[in-house]
Amino acid sequence: MNNLQPIHRLHLFHGCLFFTVVFSVCLAFYMQFKYDNLQEQIAFGKNEIAEYQDQIRLLEIEWVYLTRPERLRQLTEKFLQDNQYMLASQVQEDITQPTSTELMVEEPKSVLQSL
Repeated sequence: MNNLQPIHRLHLFHGCLFFTVVFSVCLAFYMQFKYDNLQEQIAFGKNEIAEYQDQIRLLEIEWVYLTRPERLRQLTEKFLQDNQYMLASQVQEDITQPTSTELMVEEPKSVLQSL
């Protein structure tokens, strides 16, 4: 019986070692897949951020265009007689849509340079 004890312990040690190696390999694969998934999520998030930044830049350019002093003076002269205020519902919708010739006249330089 004394001879069986060391052999039994050796089998137990090899079994534990095998289980540890298999568990480590499985854990390594799981961690790799988790890492790849996180990398994809980060890339997707960066793409979304870039799209939102592009939209913000376009809106800034549009805001600069819509608030140029020359355009505001023209709108004031056209719709505000004797410096009276008008409700937004009284202003026609076509003044908010610039024509293609107005867009080509002047582009805001400060915003475009920051792009």
